[in-house]
Amino acid sequence: MLDAGVRAALRALMAPSAATPTGYPADPPVGVPATEPGGAYLVPLIDPDGSRWVSEAELIRCQRARDEGVSADQVRSLGSPVDQLPISEAARLAGVTTRYLREVARYHELHEAEIGASVAAGRQPRHAYLEAQRGTKNRWLVTREHLAEFLERRRPPAVRVAYDLTLTTEKSLGVLALLGDGATRTAVLGSI
Repeated sequence: MLDAGVRAALRALMAPSAATPTGYPADPPVGVPATEPGGAYLVPLIDPDGSRWVSEAELIRCQRARDEGVSADQVRSLGSPVDQLPISEAARLAGVTTRYLREVARYHELHEAEIGASVAAGRQPRHAYLEAQRGTKNRWLVTREHLAEFLERRRPPAVRVAYDLTLTTEKSLGVLALLGDGATRTAVLGSI
């Protein structure tokens, strides 16, 4: 549920402007300076009738920004290296899920000695890990510097796009093919 302030801000952001000509981008999202280059958010175009739409170039720009993600230097520039971040905030900054960060933090907790020996020997551990500690109520906390180090050594997984199709027919066609004579069966199977 939105409070009155949020509703007013959204109304102001989404309201069409009479001074905005066709095809010109809307103002950047609230809190983002107009001089700052666009991030992984979409900037809609506004037509004179007030309808909003997103151009293909804007979709491509947004996809590139999301693919690049956040660099370790950007994370470091946001505050002190010893700032402790909750795992949810660290996941938002890193562009991954909180579940994934919890798993890699748990892996480090369970295999800390092996990881330390591997790093000391100059080898890169095969499994991703995040140096984090448990805080109150057993919640994970990670320092800004450890998150930046994780981002530097992280190798994003290879993505393979595939489709799994499940094709079915009407039950009546299957019953007809099973119970019909040879000519009916051939006609039904030929139609499928």
